[in-house]
Amino acid sequence: MLALTYMAELAAKSTVRSQIVRGLRMGEAILTSLGLMGGTIIASGHSDYFRPQVGWLLLVICGVVLAFEMKHWVKIVPAIFAYGALLGLRPLFTGHVVNHPEIPESKLHALVFLLGFLSIAILSTTIARRELSRLDRVLLMLFVGFTLWMYVTDSFTAMGTALCCLLVAWTVDYLRRREISRQNAGGQS
Repeated sequence: MLALTYMAELAAKSTVRSQIVRGLRMGEAILTSLGLMGGTIIASGHSDYFRPQVGWLLLVICGVVLAFEMKHWVKIVPAIFAYGALLGLRPLFTGHVVNHPEIPESKLHALVFLLGFLSIAILSTTIARRELSRLDRVLLMLFVGFTLWMYVTDSFTAMGTALCCLLVAWTVDYLRRREISRQNAGGQS
C-alpha cells in the first residue's frame, strides 16, 4: 500500500515526458532481460525451435543495449541478486530446487549459491552508487556474460568468475579512493 502511495505521489510530481521516458526504460529493461535469457538458452542449444545463431544474434543486440544503458540497469543488480539469495534459503532448508520439489539439491550446493548471491548483491551495491569508469563498464559486461553462463550451466566456476569481476571493480575503486584521500590529507598538512 505504501508503495502505491509513493508511486501516486511520484506520478503527480513528474511531467508527462518523464513518465513516458520511465515507461520506455522499463519496457526496454524487460525486453532486454527476456532477450538475454532467451538468447542464452537458444545459443546454448537448448531450444527445439531456433538455431543457435538466432540466440547469438539476440545476445549481441541485447549486449549493445546493455552497454548503452549500463548506468540505469546497474542500479537494480543488487536487488536481483538479493532476491536470488532470498530464494536460495528454501533449497538450503528443504533440500529441493525452488520450483521443482521433486528434484533434490545438496545443502552444500545451495549454501555456496546463497553465499555467492549475497556476495554479489553486496559488492554490486558499491558499484551502483558511483560513476562508472571504463574498467567498471568492461567488468560489468563480463559479469553479465558469466552470470548468463551460470544461468545456463548452474556452474560454480561461472558464479565465481562473475563474483571476481565485481571484486576487481570494487578493489580498483577502493585503491583509487584511498590514494585520493592520501593526497588530500598530504595537501592539507
